[in-house]
Formats: sequence, structure tokens, C-alpha cells
Amino acid sequence: MQITELCLEILNRYPQEYARDKKLSNPIVAELKSKIAETFAELASEYDFEAVGPGGQGLMRKEPYVVMAIRPHHVNKGIYPSLSFQTGAEKVRLGIGDAYDNPPPADLAEGFAKRAWELLPGFPDRNEDSYPSKTYTREQLQEEVLLSDIRQLLDVHTSCLIEFSDEITEYLESAGESTEQRLEKEPAGGAVLSTQAIQQLIDEFLRWYPGSERQAEEGLDEYSRFTKPYFENLSDKDLAKVT
Repeated sequence: MQITELCLEILNRYPQEYARDKKLSNPIVAELKSKIAETFAELASEYDFEAVGPGGQGLMRKEPYVVMAIRPHHVNKGIYPSLSFQTGAEKVRLGIGDAYDNPPPADLAEGFAKRAWELLPGFPDRNEDSYPSKTYTREQLQEEVLLSDIRQLLDVHTSCLIEFSDEITEYLESAGESTEQRLEKEPAGGAVLSTQAIQQLIDEFLRWYPGSERQAEEGLDEYSRFTKPYFENLSDKDLAKVT
């Protein structure tokens, strides 16, 4: 399967399957995982990365992705190229991103993004973390162009990994705690969170479960093992941001 064929299949099928059944047990999740691995097998062998997708934690992601995590980076801790799918707008974005739950230090992320931007003049956009990116409409998905852009991105990303190798090694070897690990240490309902910490929880919740109030309620049920005590203690103003 060509990469463009995979992208079109995700744009065509994923939104309907997400609307029908958001659970990770939906057969399309396992099917896409297999197709992603097969489609990127040659590139993955050449650049020593693991192709991971379509993503999801508890429930399917509203907007799926394909992460190309060059070892020892991985989706939960690292900086990596990725394809993200804006299914509502029928667009595909190719760019660099980093782990949300265990992000790199700000100085490393900013330096990496700036250098990659300088080396990728053909990637005119920047994502929310300032990494360079390029967006394709359905009609712009052409195999030769997309494959060339992916190779260029992987080459520049590899160059930046070498340039920032010391900082990256320190980041990857650090024992930073994930949000879940931090919350597990707190007594249920007994923590006093800062405004920044509360906002982080809200942002993370909305990242995994964007959409309607009903979807937010479903997501809160799924996510409650770690966050329910904190959401119960939020003010009406903060809680409104979630639902």
C-alpha cells in the first residue's frame, strides 16, 4: 500500500468509525496499526524508526496520527516526525512534534524547532509547539511528492538529533514523571493544585477527548482513575472549560 493510499483510507473511513464506536476495541484500530506498520516498513528500516498509530488512550483519538519515532525516541517520550489527520477538514499535516505527557525541556524544544525550521524552507507552517509542518489537502496527496517530503523531513530531523544529541540524551534518560504518575502519588481528593496544574489537567483532558459535552462526559468516565478527584474540586469556572 502506498502512503497516499493509507492517508486517503484514514480520511475516508476513520471519521465514520470514530462516530460509530470510539472504543479502542473498534476493529479499525488494529487494522490501521497493521497497515501503518506495513506501509512504512521500508522507510522504518532505512531510518530506524517505529511507525506508531492511529493513537488513542482509553478511547480512539478524534484526529489520528502516524508517529515516526526514531529509536530510542517513542511516542510517550521523544521528538519525532509525524503525520496528523484533520479528518473534519480532510487535510493531512506532516511535521515534527514531541511527546505531550513527557515533553522535552523548553530550551531543547525551542532550539530544535528553530533549527528544523531553518533547514526546512519547504515546510511553511508551524504547529502549536512551533515545529515546522506542511499541510496537504486531499487533492494535493501525491505519492512522489509526499514520499519526497517525508524523506526530507526525516533527513533534517536526523541532522537535528545529532546537533542536539547531548541535550536529547539527558532528556530521554531523565526520570521525568508523567501526569498519571504524579497524580497516583496524591491522595484522592486531597491535593491542592496550582492554577497552572489545573490548566494542564484540563488541557490534557481536552486533548484526548475533544468534542461535545456528551463526549466529554464519556471521556471523564474513562479518565477518572487519575483525574476525577481533581475535576470534582474544580471551580464552576474551571469545570466549564472541560464540559
